[in-house]
Amino acid sequence: MRTDGLFWRALNAARAANLEDTGQAPAIAASAGLTRRRMLGAMAASAALPVVGCAPLPTASFSTRVAIVGGGLAGLIALRDLRKAGIEATLYEARSRLGGRVSTYHGGPVPADDGGQFINGDHDDILALARGHGLELIDRAPLAGRTLLVDQYCRVLSEDQLAEDLRPLAAAIAADAAAIDADAGALAALDAISVSQYLDRHHNAVKPYVRALMEATMRTEYGQDPAQASAVQLIWNLPQVDGRQLRVIGSSDERYVLKGGSGSLIEALAPELMPHVHTGHVLESVRPSEAGARLRFAGGKVVEAERVIVTVPAPLLRTIDFGAMLPPIWQRYAAEIDNGRNEKLNAAYHGKPWEGSMGRAGDVWPLAGGFAEGWDATTVAGDTGLMTFFMGGAQCAASTKHDAARLRRDFETVVGAAVPGLTEAATTWQRRTNWSNDRFARGSYACFRPGQLTRYAGLFWLEEAGKAVQSPTVGPLVFAGEHLSDAWPGFMNGGAQTGRLAAQAVLGS
Repeated sequence: MRTDGLFWRALNAARAANLEDTGQAPAIAASAGLTRRRMLGAMAASAALPVVGCAPLPTASFSTRVAIVGGGLAGLIALRDLRKAGIEATLYEARSRLGGRVSTYHGGPVPADDGGQFINGDHDDILALARGHGLELIDRAPLAGRTLLVDQYCRVLSEDQLAEDLRPLAAAIAADAAAIDADAGALAALDAISVSQYLDRHHNAVKPYVRALMEATMRTEYGQDPAQASAVQLIWNLPQVDGRQLRVIGSSDERYVLKGGSGSLIEALAPELMPHVHTGHVLESVRPSEAGARLRFAGGKVVEAERVIVTVPAPLLRTIDFGAMLPPIWQRYAAEIDNGRNEKLNAAYHGKPWEGSMGRAGDVWPLAGGFAEGWDATTVAGDTGLMTFFMGGAQCAASTKHDAARLRRDFETVVGAAVPGLTEAATTWQRRTNWSNDRFARGSYACFRPGQLTRYAGLFWLEEAGKAVQSPTVGPLVFAGEHLSDAWPGFMNGGAQTGRLAAQAVLGS
């Protein structure tokens, strides 16, 4: 997930100005993950349908055989924790490599993250993993990068003016947050409409360029066009709890990246785990058995396990035949939930021509479109810089009309006047990702359409004080992955967190 620091900063500044003008207390700091977790808990508690498929696992012996399906971060963390506890756990991965959507390409002049890259300040699981393996984290906060908001005439717009223009919308969102704080049932009403419908409802409060930025934000954060994104996601970042307005921290600080790319996380985990990993295994079906579950893979291989941790991306759930093992709510979830559409065009440059305008670790948002955001993605020292041009929603399909070199030239033209020297410093190397057509990813990260968060709130992991208070388990099956994280969906931390909790669920049984 890529979050828009500019937009949320400006929106919080707008709300702060509104609070000051009305003599109200300033918002108090709170973790983004905690506020989202609280709202999901409220949705689950107020759901009209009972939460099913989240009961504790049946009791098992310490010698439990566990099959883990999926070799991304969730699966690898679950395997690590179970093996450390002495559990006979084996991981099956469809690809020939591990890591899933965490993948760094090393075939260019500098490492380029094809998938997940950013680590927020509250991403404790990933930070602990990196530090535990001695990986070097690049702290972007002291680099003081600047965010450029560029209009269709290539003029850089003022963040202060943006905050001022956001004040009417901030007031509307604050009113909805207050209504939700007073009545959790109001969450469902807001979840039932799209971001586009919400903005249409408040069209008098939203200037055209502000709406364009909000739409770009939806494309980057969720990989969805605003007509497909639930409006409740606007409240995650301007919540109110027990009558106090909260200033979310950590939601978009994107403070750290890993030196040499995020793939170093997988490289650090792999050596000790590889003896317990089988790649090239595509799961076709799961059936109940006397042991617990019988897994059948493409090619006919059959595995018996007492527990199965399923960590594949959300859209891959519907490619697995679970027979009658899943209750109706889980069948609907598997059939409905998709990943968003996000792609990167990573491009190498002689030096870092953007430092004069954006500084180090800066970013640029073009309201003219084509791409949603560009940022300094360099993770190693040297004479070559890397820029990521990030696309979301319909932009991804539109980008396929041209080859990567043409696309890059078009993108450079869009922001050229705001980032002088970009075109002149271009090398001939660029690389475009294709997650949307990747057989084992089917997109970037989970996205939720109107109504889906309310409908499926009871299927997420909910964590309090390091322990799960709600676990997505069905008989011998345990589900994990960023799409089921209460606090960090779309982030690497969501995968790591749910893998840890899945292992805890097995150990606790």
